[in-house]
Amino acid sequence: CDCYVAISPTGEIFVTDYDNDRIVSFQHGSGRLVLDNLHGYDMICCSPNGVLYVLTSEALQKLEGSRLQTVKAIADFPEDLEFSAVFVTKEEVIYVLDSRNGRVLRFNPAESFEPVVV
Repeated sequence: CDCYVAISPTGEIFVTDYDNDRIVSFQHGSGRLVLDNLHGYDMICCSPNGVLYVLTSEALQKLEGSRLQTVKAIADFPEDLEFSAVFVTKEEVIYVLDSRNGRVLRFNPAESFEPVVV
């Protein structure tokens, strides 16, 4: 089964549980439910600030408390983009690996959401 794992700077391990449509985390020998009733999610990543990002079929979102907040709708990404990986920096700059077009795109929410090829 496919799954994604993301590790926060504090060592908390986030794991996608596709069979149960949820994300769980583990730290210090115990687990907890982070999000449930997720449908159509694809991958997760954790920024160096400990912010969990979730890529769904509708948007790139980040976890704020116990809710997902949309950062960028999928419709606002380039049409031919094929997500292979997502990485977020300490400054919350988002890098997306586009395997279909052999490129890396950078999005900076603090400045503009226009993609920059790097």
